[in-house]
Amino acid sequence: MSVSRPATLVLLVTLLLASDGPLQAQTSAVRLRGVEIAREGSVVVVTVEATGPLPTPLAGRVDGPPRVFFDFPGIIPATRGVRSPGDPSVRGVRVALHSGDPLITRVVIDLVRPDPVRLEPDRLAEGRFQVLVGEVTAPVVIGEIPADLPPAPEPTPPPASPPPKTETLAPGSPPPVSEKATSGPAAPPKPASASPAPTSGASPPAPGASNGAGALPARDLERYRAQIADGFGRLLALRPLLTTIDQFASPPPDELQMGVEEFERVRRVMSEVDPPLSLRPTHDLLVRACALGTMATRLRAEANRTSDIGQVRNAGSAAAGARMLLDRACAEMGCDR
Repeated sequence: MSVSRPATLVLLVTLLLASDGPLQAQTSAVRLRGVEIAREGSVVVVTVEATGPLPTPLAGRVDGPPRVFFDFPGIIPATRGVRSPGDPSVRGVRVALHSGDPLITRVVIDLVRPDPVRLEPDRLAEGRFQVLVGEVTAPVVIGEIPADLPPAPEPTPPPASPPPKTETLAPGSPPPVSEKATSGPAAPPKPASASPAPTSGASPPAPGASNGAGALPARDLERYRAQIADGFGRLLALRPLLTTIDQFASPPPDELQMGVEEFERVRRVMSEVDPPLSLRPTHDLLVRACALGTMATRLRAEANRTSDIGQVRNAGSAAAGARMLLDRACAEMGCDR
């Protein structure tokens, strides 16, 4: 069985399920599978399609740059969203996993300006989520969520100061909008980090380099490397398996089962490590890479049993995400792979 990689790599870093519960059961959850942006007169209609009924989301607004976001508990993202080329109201829509435990998927609508927004909840039970942006009456929000950042990179860097302000959506008078615009395919985002994953031909950073926050303390880095030596070595040994799955090849069933068990063992070992404060973000990358590796191997094993091409692609994307996280952690620690 062979499949062709989609034109845009779907990085299922957004599928990271870092909970302690079994990942296999969560792969059958409802998925957000597609996003469409359409203009109807002075209003932009954002439609998100799912594979099953959707719960009522929690929502909020963040300024700098302006955006609104909706959180869906118990839902898995199976799309990254779309970018809207040149629309005067909406820059695009992003979909990503916001939390692994509890499982929450976040839909972010990036706005050109703080226009009013209205959620249309009537078709949630049918698996359709619609939001109107622009000259709408009675803009509403279903609830509030904590003020934190969306789980994907911003279209433009936010200003250093003042910090982003979070508030609930409220009625307002939007400025007039014009021109017709439709959605297009999303451009692949850069990893959500100030320090991108290393690419072939690029020199690895010097030991102790961190993701934009300055050099890591050498003593902390030395202690952390000693703490994770066994688990990190085993995780690096699993990288070729991730590459095979990422390339849509079919590893033998016994190798996949070994991978599932080994990723879980390494994740448990890593979860018991208490890293130095300066290394906690890096350590979190490794723990999440283990969880994504578990998902990739489970999905690929399931795809072998069912010949489901969709599962093959999901497994490949999860494997690509695990490799990206592992490479970022290596870059931050200045290690060789």
